[in-house]
Amino acid sequence: MDIQKPAALRRAALPEWEGEEQSLTAVRFAEEQAENKSFFKNEIRQSVFENCRLESCNFESAAFFDVDFLGCSLRNSGFRGAYFERCRFIGCKCAGAAFAEAVFKETAFRQCDLRYALFDRARLTAVTCDECDLSEASLSELRLKKWQVEKCRFIKNNFFKTPLAGVDFSDCELSGLTVSSPPAELRGAVIAPEQAAELIGLLGVRVKK
Repeated sequence: MDIQKPAALRRAALPEWEGEEQSLTAVRFAEEQAENKSFFKNEIRQSVFENCRLESCNFESAAFFDVDFLGCSLRNSGFRGAYFERCRFIGCKCAGAAFAEAVFKETAFRQCDLRYALFDRARLTAVTCDECDLSEASLSELRLKKWQVEKCRFIKNNFFKTPLAGVDFSDCELSGLTVSSPPAELRGAVIAPEQAAELIGLLGVRVKK
């Protein structure tokens, strides 16, 4: 995935966006902190958030194009209906963040804490998750196309009405999933042999030891 950024980014402080719709391009936010602030419907392009703490903030319907989030804390922030294209989240703490109904295109999550995050009804196209912890994240009614997961933790996740055909979970930790009965969501998913014993219980079958 190629992130498109200009050769130089100008250092900037977080503006007072409260109640205003703004658009910013080619900026670098570093070590910025905000809590319970609203950045509703703002647009950011070709920029970087580095080591920022933006917790319990409102990014509803915001748009991000070619943006890197590096080592940021986005705990409990709301991104409902937000749009991400060619973005990267690297080493970010997103526990409890709400991405419901968001759109992700050509976006990568790497070594991120996504525990308890909410992705219900989000749309993911060419998205990768690498070494991420998604324990107890809600992933129901996702619309997936080319979702790649590697060495991630999926513990007690809600995948209700999310078709997982073609998703390769074979090198991930996978247990305690919530799916339909019978588990139609898992049809066509790829798993490792050692994961079969865990998932076979979803079919109402017990393995005799």
